[in-house]
Amino acid sequence: ISPGNIVATKILANSQLKSGDIQGGLKTLETHIAKYPPDTELLALAGDAYLRAGNQSKAKDYLDRAAKLAPQNVSIKTRQAAANLAAGDNNQALFDLEAAVNLSSKPSQADLALVMLHMKSKEYDKALQAIANLEKKLPNNPITYNLKAAALLGKQDRIGARSAFEQALAIDTKFLPAAINLAQMDIQDKKPDAARKRIEVVLEKDKNNVRAMMALADI
Repeated sequence: ISPGNIVATKILANSQLKSGDIQGGLKTLETHIAKYPPDTELLALAGDAYLRAGNQSKAKDYLDRAAKLAPQNVSIKTRQAAANLAAGDNNQALFDLEAAVNLSSKPSQADLALVMLHMKSKEYDKALQAIANLEKKLPNNPITYNLKAAALLGKQDRIGARSAFEQALAIDTKFLPAAINLAQMDIQDKKPDAARKRIEVVLEKDKNNVRAMMALADI
């Protein structure tokens, strides 16, 4: 690489990291970062690499530096959350994800990550609030209703969950996750015929859906 060629550095480092050569990628990144003015993308890439290497402290350091250079960057905020989660700092991870979500009116990985983190912590009301915010960014999308149903199930609200799964299928009759979840609820209610019908409807619309075939076989 010619001295100071940042494009070549990024290409080489990305190639090394994708091939699994984490240490080689880190050496390439560290060499450039040490000699030349800081670059947001390189700092974030170094943070990702250190996270993959299991060095949460270094990962946080580089991602924090990247965030200072680009405080409005949703992707970097989301990566900061990942680093904090890996370090066991759930509160800071939530803070970072909430900041990332509020930075943009467009849906991102941060929106889903925030929902899933609340779900993992069994904070179902907070998860529902995060889902409501995501719904504003993804109106009439079956994914948001599927997430809502999962949170409602966590609250033991089977009627609300069933309604949300039904809404997901009303938007997209081929949306298999909702169909499978409803089929599972039908089975729990001792209605195997209704469960089979759920999956058969999907297969009528998408005859080659292997996952649907497997779900039907399971039933």
